[in-house]
Amino acid sequence: MSEKIKVKVKCHHSGIFKTDGGVLNYVDGKVEVVEVDSVTIFEDVLIYLLEKQVKNIGKMWYKLPFEELSDRMPLFKNVDANKKKLVAKGRWMGEIDIFFEKADADSLEGTLPAEKVIEDAKLVLKDNVSEDEGSDGQKSDAGLSESSDSEGEDDIRENDAEIVEEDIQVFNNENYEEQILDEDEEYPATNDESGDEEQQAESDFKKNIIKYILKTRRNVVYSRWEKKKLEAKCKGKGCHWEIYCSVENPIGKWMVKRYHNEHLCHPTGRCELIKTPIIADLFLEDIRRDPEMSGPEIKDEMKRRYNIIISPNQTKVARRRIFDRLQAECDEQFSRLRDYELQLCKTNDGTTVEINTTTRDDGSEAFSQMYIFFEALRSAWKQNCRPIIGLDATFLKHSMKGQMLTAVGRDPNNQIFPIAWAVVDCENNPNWEWFVRKLKEDLGLGLGENITLISDMHKGLIHGVATELPMAEHRACARHIYSNLKKFHKENMLKPLF
Repeated sequence: MSEKIKVKVKCHHSGIFKTDGGVLNYVDGKVEVVEVDSVTIFEDVLIYLLEKQVKNIGKMWYKLPFEELSDRMPLFKNVDANKKKLVAKGRWMGEIDIFFEKADADSLEGTLPAEKVIEDAKLVLKDNVSEDEGSDGQKSDAGLSESSDSEGEDDIRENDAEIVEEDIQVFNNENYEEQILDEDEEYPATNDESGDEEQQAESDFKKNIIKYILKTRRNVVYSRWEKKKLEAKCKGKGCHWEIYCSVENPIGKWMVKRYHNEHLCHPTGRCELIKTPIIADLFLEDIRRDPEMSGPEIKDEMKRRYNIIISPNQTKVARRRIFDRLQAECDEQFSRLRDYELQLCKTNDGTTVEINTTTRDDGSEAFSQMYIFFEALRSAWKQNCRPIIGLDATFLKHSMKGQMLTAVGRDPNNQIFPIAWAVVDCENNPNWEWFVRKLKEDLGLGLGENITLISDMHKGLIHGVATELPMAEHRACARHIYSNLKKFHKENMLKPLF
């Protein structure tokens, strides 16, 4: 029989599992490190705890050192099957973490009694010792006769030994890709969440390859892209740089199997994987801040930041992709306006929010108007501000278009105080009349008595005020008057008058 394989076990006992802030932790426990035989990990650890006089053993769990606590596997259900998995993982990794929960009435429900488990462990260890003694004494005792019962037991033990030997050979085989498991082996493979894990692994692999290319300017390309195998190589002449990762069957995790981190080529600044989608990702935020950024500017910025050369056609396509993504983001936000309205009303009691839509020819809704007035602004304006309201509109740029109508006041410090605002498609009589009417209702302005309005001379605004607030003092803004006069009188003599 081959030499025994030892496994380092980090044994956590006398504690419990607690979740704090969504993170699972093992608390109030002790840690013991013990080295055991890979064939009898479960039994050796239990005997070790018995010798240490550890009591109140409840549920038992195990995991590999690099796994999270949430990935732990149970040892208190389907004991035989889970013990087999424990042995397989322990031999493969050489280390294992085992957790024993402190027993209580709830945790012991549905588990095996600790005393019975320990007694079974003793029996198993006794059998293993007998087996070892029998194998060592085969030569000297070959001539001795035994009963038929003992011969049957020896046959069984020999078969068990052969199975153990076969398992060890499988896990010592360095060619992991060609492992063929027994039909009854049940390793935690990528079955339940395989789709998500594979997609995440592909995404992470691709992101890190792109980061490496941007950092080193090497012409790295994908040489293998399969369901459970990913590989990338440097395309430089005579270069041997490569990285290969695949799913490790015994543990069901993605693992880097081969990595040669040495280049024999020189960076040229031309990288095949830096295509238009990557360029679009790199410059999305830049164009969000500056939509006027042109294709040549993207090309020059790519050269300055990463010292990588891209073609003018790539910049043109990447710029178009960025604008498509920004438009998609805008469309998604419009589709959730009702959620925004509900959240505003839920978190700000008394707030007024009104969203109006129009119906397209196909029956779908299209955004038309949105009005927002916070209760906190309403009460603060009534208590502290002067009875003066400024009305104006401003254009919304980029893909949004439309205009924002605003109403502002003056606080006791003579600073601008926002009151209400609305988003509409344009300045016209219906939109201004609707906005002034909403403002009148929320502030209780009546017909406009004891209130002064300041605005420009837009016809739609004048119409809205005259219709909804006929008794208000409506005056033109001095800043707008000065701007209109300056169009015809370029001298600075008018400015001191305002």
